[in-house]
Amino acid sequence: MALELLPNEILLECFQYLNTLDIFHSFDGLNNRFYKLIRNISLQLDLQYISNTKFVHFCTKTLSDPKVKQQIYSLKLSNKIVHNQIQLFFSLHSLNEFSQLRSLTLIKLKQNDEEKLITMLPFICQLHCFQVIDSNIETKQLLTVLPMSKLKRLAASSLPFDLMPIYGSIIDLRLSHTSWNEVYQIFKYLRLLKYLHIEEFTDSQSLSLDSPIEIYPAIHLKKLVITKFYYSFNKFQTFVKFTPNIKTLDLNTYDRNDFFDADRWVKLITASLPDLTIFKFKFFSSYRIGEYNILDRLKQFRTDFWYKQHHWYTEYVAYMSSILIYTIPYTSDTYIVKPNIERYYNHLRTNTNVFDNVINLTLHQNKINDRNLNYFSNVVSLKLEYFFLQLNNIEQLKIVVNLSNVQHLTISDTCQIQDTYSFLRILQEMPQLLSLAIQINYILTFFNDDILCNYLNNKIKKLDINGYPYYTLKDSTELIRFGEIFSNVEQITCYYEQLTDISCIINYLSKLSCIKVIIPIHFSLTFVSALLKGGTDNMKIAVHIEHDNTFNTLIYLNR
Repeated sequence: MALELLPNEILLECFQYLNTLDIFHSFDGLNNRFYKLIRNISLQLDLQYISNTKFVHFCTKTLSDPKVKQQIYSLKLSNKIVHNQIQLFFSLHSLNEFSQLRSLTLIKLKQNDEEKLITMLPFICQLHCFQVIDSNIETKQLLTVLPMSKLKRLAASSLPFDLMPIYGSIIDLRLSHTSWNEVYQIFKYLRLLKYLHIEEFTDSQSLSLDSPIEIYPAIHLKKLVITKFYYSFNKFQTFVKFTPNIKTLDLNTYDRNDFFDADRWVKLITASLPDLTIFKFKFFSSYRIGEYNILDRLKQFRTDFWYKQHHWYTEYVAYMSSILIYTIPYTSDTYIVKPNIERYYNHLRTNTNVFDNVINLTLHQNKINDRNLNYFSNVVSLKLEYFFLQLNNIEQLKIVVNLSNVQHLTISDTCQIQDTYSFLRILQEMPQLLSLAIQINYILTFFNDDILCNYLNNKIKKLDINGYPYYTLKDSTELIRFGEIFSNVEQITCYYEQLTDISCIINYLSKLSCIKVIIPIHFSLTFVSALLKGGTDNMKIAVHIEHDNTFNTLIYLNR
């Protein structure tokens, strides 16, 4: 059936699953019916993965229509791909013009973004959700001016003490880090809080849990998520006494073997968490097999209390001197399958969905024939280690991983590719592949295979040249061929020595918007600027250079 024949009701339902950019790119101007239809729907505008060219076009053309601005209820901006995207957006549009805006998410926010934000935020009166994600700057000034009349959801690095009294309407709070002091103040002032997500507890010297302070129970809190908890079971036990009505608990601990005591958990849940129905956990600790009867202790998580009374099922794995126990399905989005991992899987639970949450998988070839290895159905990022990539590996790999969802493939430096045809066949099993991490010596072997080169050219948007730079593109012929194969690449990560003539690469890759270059720390930004200056002056490209948090050099290209 042709799309045009579908009734408006079904088309509107379909539009809910599409980003605003996709909707306008696909349907705007198609005909008068679609033109009117897409101008009468609520829009979610996510600009975080867009190239600079598309970003400028959309912001100057489509968003120039005031009616389109009135349709946007959710907006996401990010400085990750486009240099200073947030600042550029605010130079073109004011948030005051988006009168229906309900949700605002800012990723990698920088200090120079704050000034305009502070002037605009007080006037977004419909705001229900405000999120500052993956940013290291102090956000107190922004939090001070946020309109509170309808705000219910907040995500930030932290919540300052003196602002907590004005955030009493928040029911959903997500913090990158917080201390014991702060979390008890949150319980005191955010009395309506239903959901609390803490990425990491930080130490607090000014208050111990034994201090004689008044602590208010979080009586409305129903869901608690702690991604990284480094403290003792005793501290956690005291903490949850003030969260008596939790129904869902998601907890990850590190190097704390006291959390492996099932009997203590039974007593804690019975006494302090009587309403707990969903319990997801991942407890990791360094241990030696046989020490303290650790495996016998872990079996205590498989008694009637866990299985029959609560239906909480567990598995555990032993790896060298480490032990990991987790609930099923496995809670984390990342899993590493090493050859010497011993898995104690659960016989009482069907194994069909154990790793449904895993989207990042590292797989060792020696484990793909392991009968106890479950199927990974939702992997988006796949890393292969110690694989000999040949045709007969494909079917083995498909038994373990659903390759149809893979978007990012990493071929580690421990792998070997038998021939280019075998590699092409493996890639063809991944129809959604967009990103490839591979050594440059393998790329050099692809040069004479036109079919493989054409496939890579059509598919790959992000290229990571991994491994230490033992090989380089040495002459103009190799540079030109590299540019032909990866002419559609938008992002590259590489060592400086691998692409010695970076300005030539920029010239050949016309869609390139960001290069992450691993350069020795003693190389200054001035040095990198001089390295690029001669080659980019004639290209009419605005180049922005900065160091990231790991001291790698980011080169942003605004073409």
